[in-house]
Amino acid sequence: MPVDGSISIPDLMYREWIRLEHRVIKSLDLRKWPKISEERSGGLTLARIQLPSAERRGDRVLAKSTFLRFKSPTESDARTTTSCLALSSDGKLLAASWRTVDIIIWRTSDGLTLQSLGGQGHADSVTAVAFSPDSRRLVSGSTDKTAIIWNIGSSEPIMRLRGHTYSLTDVAFSPDGVHIVTGSADYVVKFWNAKTGLPLCTFSLDSPIRKLVFSPDGSRLAAMLEDMVALYDAGTPIVQLGVIRRHDVKDVRTVAFSPTGDRILVYAGGRVGRIYRVDSCEEALRLEGQNREIAAGSFSPDGYRVASVLVDNLKGMMSLQDASRGAVHFEGRIGSRGNAVAFSPDGTFVAAAGDINVIVWNARSGELIANMTDLAPRISNILFLPDSRRVLFAREGGPIDIWNVADTLRIH
Repeated sequence: MPVDGSISIPDLMYREWIRLEHRVIKSLDLRKWPKISEERSGGLTLARIQLPSAERRGDRVLAKSTFLRFKSPTESDARTTTSCLALSSDGKLLAASWRTVDIIIWRTSDGLTLQSLGGQGHADSVTAVAFSPDSRRLVSGSTDKTAIIWNIGSSEPIMRLRGHTYSLTDVAFSPDGVHIVTGSADYVVKFWNAKTGLPLCTFSLDSPIRKLVFSPDGSRLAAMLEDMVALYDAGTPIVQLGVIRRHDVKDVRTVAFSPTGDRILVYAGGRVGRIYRVDSCEEALRLEGQNREIAAGSFSPDGYRVASVLVDNLKGMMSLQDASRGAVHFEGRIGSRGNAVAFSPDGTFVAAAGDINVIVWNARSGELIANMTDLAPRISNILFLPDSRRVLFAREGGPIDIWNVADTLRIH
């Protein structure tokens, strides 16, 4: 290996292949995870990447890289059903279900299957999953109208939460682990005591709940509906702060809190995004899409910038803007239609997902890091793991992939 720490593409792929092909289940693993197995484990997959040329600025060179792929137990299910997934707060565990009653939990470092939750569980398809902050429990929602709190270590259900009258659409643990929140197609948001399973309060809204998002400090909750966002103070008592609703908003697609939780980013289709003050629900800033549809967005970890995905004629662009004035820092071409965007937790990278590619830039300079291309289509979700080295991307009804971007930086 060169003294500068760089690595050749063949060496990188061989090293990863050896690491996964010869992964060993140790006695320490068995004591902690008695059901750990190589069955249904993640596997290594090869992909094409484009890297910036070291010789000519603006040019790209083709190369190959590897990533870890997790997929449905039956390939036919992976093509036809919608998956739900969750990462533990430390990034060590990944949970997913493909519209069955089973939930699989993997270790993200080597892809080994740690646990399968399903026995004595839901009577119908799982629709949402979320880890507790300490990664010891998992809550799942289902079309059977209930949520279940699981003991991950034993794979046993701890308790079942009943009270909704229609399918659950999302579930969430509060960042302090005190509350569980469930949202349903019955138009209802429910708060529960995460320890006892007792219901705390219920809020009825005007349409099915699409998504539940806690602010990073856990003090606020946003419930995303088709045409509005309801905001809650998640303290004691739990109260509704207000509703963000506009006459021209018909399809809310993105809701994201600032790191301090005092602002919220809302994209609802069209060519304008808006940042609101959470406590007053007043508009603080309009983000213009420059005559392009805004598909997704996210705050940077320091809260000073916003990354947006802009789409025009099925071609995507990532735009990085100032979160207080809206000035554009830089724009990067995605290529295919853009669907999602995320910052690394340390603020070094920003990544965007196109339909068939994932592209990563240096979030400070705008320099291209790498573009992974020709992937399985319909990528709809992207996020970085807490180590800021690996990026996870997934598609509706398809596999879930983890790419080590830091290794790509070492390629020479």
